[in-house]
This record gives sequence, structure tokens and C-alpha cells, in this order.
Amino acid sequence: MPFIIEKQQQTRQETVVETLRSDVKSLRALPDNRVEVLVALDPDAPAANLVEIETKLRDYEKSVNVRGRQNDGNPWLELAANQPVFDYSRFMDIRRCRVELPDNDCREFMIEINGISDIRNSAFVAISGSMGGDGLPVAEFGRTLTERRDMRIDRLRLLRRTSRETPERDIEQEWPLADFRVSHEKGKSGMETRVFIKTNRQPLTGLSILTSSRNFSRACRLQREQIQDMGQTTWADISTGTFSFISFRDIEQRDLTIRFPETREAAYRLLIAAGDGAPLEISAITGHGPAYQLLFLAAPGQSYSLYFGAEGVRAPVFDAASVLGTLRKSRGGQIVQLSLEAMAPNPNFGGRGGFAGMLNSPLLLGTGLVLVLAVLVWAIISALRRVESHTDDKPEAQ
Repeated sequence: MPFIIEKQQQTRQETVVETLRSDVKSLRALPDNRVEVLVALDPDAPAANLVEIETKLRDYEKSVNVRGRQNDGNPWLELAANQPVFDYSRFMDIRRCRVELPDNDCREFMIEINGISDIRNSAFVAISGSMGGDGLPVAEFGRTLTERRDMRIDRLRLLRRTSRETPERDIEQEWPLADFRVSHEKGKSGMETRVFIKTNRQPLTGLSILTSSRNFSRACRLQREQIQDMGQTTWADISTGTFSFISFRDIEQRDLTIRFPETREAAYRLLIAAGDGAPLEISAITGHGPAYQLLFLAAPGQSYSLYFGAEGVRAPVFDAASVLGTLRKSRGGQIVQLSLEAMAPNPNFGGRGGFAGMLNSPLLLGTGLVLVLAVLVWAIISALRRVESHTDDKPEAQ
């Protein structure tokens, strides 16, 4: 019966952060190395629940206090106290420049930044010395230099985190993998973790790792298996990315998924750079990909059977797409999902048809083997007879 196969789609709620229109009213320096900034929302702007401090400064750690009020003349309410903002890019790609605020109806915000200036050792060392009467150095002295760094605020924003409904997108589901194997080997640029993955040719668009390792950021490459003309196996890149897992104080950021265009390969190889660090301990691999659905016109009270997996059967061509599309629009896109029983082999399936099926027939292969052996025996006997005939016809020596 006519049918179509398509990806399942649905609308979703996603979280977005929008910048609110605001104006900096004042900035003043306070004792104890602090500054205070007064920011007011525009009259038509919605309520803010985030403060973002933008600066080019690197390798710092500050604390922020935020108070709010509805308008001039109302008392200040404490919204956030001693909230950290920092940048640790000298050691790892970790940065936080936003302060979370509780739900509020405030229109003015007083933002206090503590430790606005800091002093740290410079990367340079001043060297001095003294010379003797013969012009040779007698002693040398090294002094560590210090430098003062002021945190220049390039921009201060009031933000709002909210949710909105997105247009229809493909539904993603987890696909179980057939098997995987992990090894640690030396690659072209140092040690690397290699994960060999076998699948059932599901439609995959992503692979996720499960690891007990923490505080790492590793470059990774995903490859698919290619078989050359001579039967040799090579690997070709289909995607690159970075696996990271940061767990520090109250921060936990993880990105353990590599994305790639939809493919249905039987085997993949995942390469994760280790460098001089310890290899990742990988305990599981999960596949991700779109969910598909089969649509057809069903009659009430009827049962249907779904047959699939025959490689030699030509894919049918129907005009069901336009028919079902029209019906879906008229019914508001409603689709009734049918329950499936457990899969079972088809007893009436006789294997491949056509020439490929003939080659897989045991009877045909056995008959062909017997014929080949018979021809080979006949050729050997004929050759022996010719040799004997040639020997009998040889004239006697005089």
C-alpha cells in the first residue's frame, strides 16, 4: 500500500538571552578599591534577570554586589551579594562575566565591583650588577617587577533570560550502537585515544562519550571507514570538534558531543588528542540522530504488517506524499501513532532475488562446483592421452 517515510518534527521551547535597552546613569569610585555603577532600564524594557560585565582584562577574579529599586526614592533591595566574575584563560578556557538575578520588578540597578584594581608580578625581571676595576662583573642582582592592572569596563549590559517556542525542528533520539572498543596509541602529534565504533547503519548526526575524567579540553576527529578498490581500508575525516568537561567550584560546563552531517556508516573511528595529559576514561558511547516515521492511510480495526530489510527489492515510488500532505493540512497535522509488535523473521522470504539471489543459491553453487571439477578432470585426462600418443609415435634410433 502507498506510504512515505519522513523525519519526525515538533515545536520546542528554547531558552534565549536578549539584551535590554538601558542607560548608565553614573559611575563613582569608592574606598577599599571598589567602583559603583548606576544603570537604569528604559521605560518600555522588560524586567532584567542578568547583569553582564564586558572587559578585555584577562586572568582576573572579582566579586560583584547588585542592588535594585523600582524608581528614584524607593529603598534599595539586595539582589546579589559577593557573586564571582572571573577569567582563567591563562590556564584553561574558563570565563564568567554574568551575574544571575532573582525575579524582580526593579527599574534601576546599583552594581558594585570589588577589587577593581590588582597588583601582580610582571613577566619581566630587572637585572642590575656592579663592575670591578678590571671591567669584569662582580655581582648581579635580579628584581621582580610588579604591575598594577585596572579593570576597564568596556560595556555593562542588563539582560533577560526567557523561553520561546521555536519553529518545527527534527526530533532527535538516541540510537543504540552495536559495539565500541577503546585504545590508547601514539599518533602523528602525540598520544591519542582511539575509539572504534560499530553501528547498525542508523541515521546518526552526533556521538556522545561518557567519561569519569574531569577538567579537560581535548580536540577530537571523527572518521568513517572507506574500502578501496583493492580491498584496503582507510579512514576519512567527516567532522572535528572539542570534548571538554570543566568542574571547578560551583562551575560545571561540559561538551561531550561531536556533531556531523547525517550518515549511515557501519563503522566509525573517533580520535581524541591526549598530548602529555592522561588519556580519557571512556565507559560508554551514545549515538544521536533524527527519528523517522512511516505514514500511510489506515482503516479502523485493521492490522498491518511491515516488511523491511530486503536489499534486492526496488524501492517503490508512490504519489502518497502529496495526498498525505493535503490530508494532514485539512486535519491540522494530526497523526495517529500505531503500536508495533516485536520484530520476527519473515518465513516466506527466500533471500535475494535476481542474479544476486542465484549466486547465493546453495544448489546452483554446488552444481557449478561439480561442473568445474568435471571439466578439470577431463582436461587432465586429455593432456595425459596426448603425452602418451606423442611418446608412441616417436621413431626408433638407427
